[in-house]
Amino acid sequence: MPNTNAQVVLFANTKIRPVCDDLYQVYYKAKSIVQDYNSGGIGSLINDAGAAEILSDGSATDGRTQITGGDIYNVITALSQFVAYVEGTSVSTADRREVITKPHVNGI
Repeated sequence: MPNTNAQVVLFANTKIRPVCDDLYQVYYKAKSIVQDYNSGGIGSLINDAGAAEILSDGSATDGRTQITGGDIYNVITALSQFVAYVEGTSVSTADRREVITKPHVNGI
């Protein structure tokens, strides 16, 4: 018998489906960024300039927080870990990618 409880339906439609849309989009964006980083040899370019060096991207004058190549490394590591988590499965967990893609509505 279908679950017609209005509170559960509202929660699914206003919380679960939207967050799965967000996670699905972030997953594919993270995967794309990591691929671009790797295929563009960005890590080597950062090494060549020095990972501790501040990026000259205008942030010193426009109010954005200044970042270094090391900060980029940290973000890439976090994105890689997120992608690996989503793509990972184990005996005790469902396919995490399927967990977020099944309820999503809008995706990418």
